[in-house]
Amino acid sequence: MIRIFLFALFGLALGATHAQQEIHPKVDYFGYVEGYYAYDFNEPFDHIRQPFLFNYNRHNTFSVNQAVFSLKIDGGFYRGNVGFQAGTYPQDNFGETEDLLQHIFQANVGVSLNEKRTLWVDAGIYPSHLGYESSIGIENYTLTRSLAAENSPYFLAGVKMTYTPDEHWTLMATINNGWQRISREPGNQFPGMGTMVEYQNGDHLIHWGTLVSNSYPEAIKRIRFFNDLFYRWKVNEKLTITNLFDLGVEEKGNGESGSSAWFTYHIAGTYHWRDRWKLGFRFEVYQSDDPVVSIDQLGDGPQLVGGSANIDFQVNRFFIFRFEPRYLYGNDSFVRGSEVVSSDLTLTTSMAVRF
Repeated sequence: MIRIFLFALFGLALGATHAQQEIHPKVDYFGYVEGYYAYDFNEPFDHIRQPFLFNYNRHNTFSVNQAVFSLKIDGGFYRGNVGFQAGTYPQDNFGETEDLLQHIFQANVGVSLNEKRTLWVDAGIYPSHLGYESSIGIENYTLTRSLAAENSPYFLAGVKMTYTPDEHWTLMATINNGWQRISREPGNQFPGMGTMVEYQNGDHLIHWGTLVSNSYPEAIKRIRFFNDLFYRWKVNEKLTITNLFDLGVEEKGNGESGSSAWFTYHIAGTYHWRDRWKLGFRFEVYQSDDPVVSIDQLGDGPQLVGGSANIDFQVNRFFIFRFEPRYLYGNDSFVRGSEVVSSDLTLTTSMAVRF
């Protein structure tokens, strides 16, 4: 049934290209480089800070988190993006992907299905609809990523349909290769499926995203249901606050009945203090029943509470300097030398340029 739907969808998209007037396409580019230095007071021996973090995850060494160059084409009724990346972020986040594919930042093409260009079909590798944080650090409230962002997909590979009937609503549905997978796992025949509903009215935005997926071969399939909900409020011209709640449930394996659940909550915000100065903050909580996502490498059913605060200095519209202390607390969740400890404090600074 899904194959029939996909063939029909692509046939409809192909037909739409013949029904719309051609215009001269516009081509634009985007470049971004962010270097960083992080000092973790638990002083990991191998300089890898945490197994559940994918950004700024090197201790006491100067590194590049992400370097990106991307091209964008806008042909009116069709569009496309292709970009490449390097740095410690793709090394850590794309660890299970082939080396060459790790350097793909995005690669997608889309076509409008109506003359108003409110209904689009896009296919390829594209940013995930889950959460509001971007892999491009300069676009986020805080320097480091939240536990919610690091433990949900940054990207998906598949096809999606997006509909924006007016200035308030955005609706999206996707069929993809699963939970942050460029290629399907061997033996896994279950496609990932997701939805998004977004409503914006002035300074208020409400977002609900879902993803159903499986990360195991068919014989030991475990269906995962994931919900992402956040509310963004632009209080005034200087202050913006976002509340996020994620809930995931996955079937248990190894012949066990029932399911495992985890949730993440955080409140984060940004405050434009002065002309070139900006402050950011985040308070977050994570809890799970059993090991499911990457953060559960800490142990069975970890519980974490954390907070961070950062200060940004915008040198000009191309260059920004950021500094952030981050503290995480969890029962026997971290390692310091040969000891198991309950807390982790890290100081991170970064310099980023975009063009």
